[in-house]
Amino acid sequence: MNTSRDPIALIMSIARKFPQWDRDELISAGHVAYVQALRDFDGRGTFDGYAAMRVKYAMQDALRAWNMGSRHSHRLDPPRFEPLSRDHEDPRALEPRLIAALTTEAALKALPPRLRKAVRLCYFADYTHREIAAAIGVGPDRVAQLLREAKTRMAA
Repeated sequence: MNTSRDPIALIMSIARKFPQWDRDELISAGHVAYVQALRDFDGRGTFDGYAAMRVKYAMQDALRAWNMGSRHSHRLDPPRFEPLSRDHEDPRALEPRLIAALTTEAALKALPPRLRKAVRLCYFADYTHREIAAAIGVGPDRVAQLLREAKTRMAA
């Protein structure tokens, strides 16, 4: 796969289209979407076009989630950690994926255990708020609060 555009430039250019929103949050959603695009691209069309579409849609999903408030359960697609080496890829193309994966993992490790568990169940195991609530012994509304707190801490 050959990408002609710098991933950070792509993500930033799309985030600039939403000036009224927290750019850091949009960029974070964009990084996750870019890593997923790297993983999921099937070779049809151009990677740059595919990645741009995935990043834009992820940012729009993030905006919708923020507008819905805490009463709705809406998740961004999480990055899936898989081996980073593929025989057909240039090792330099792996750098953005590696940075995103390491940054996400480091941010998760910095969270208190309860928040980390809530994030992992929500974003990596695809649990609903009710299922998470049962697993950690709180109500679904508290799960939404914990996830917002974790998001704030991870963005800091």
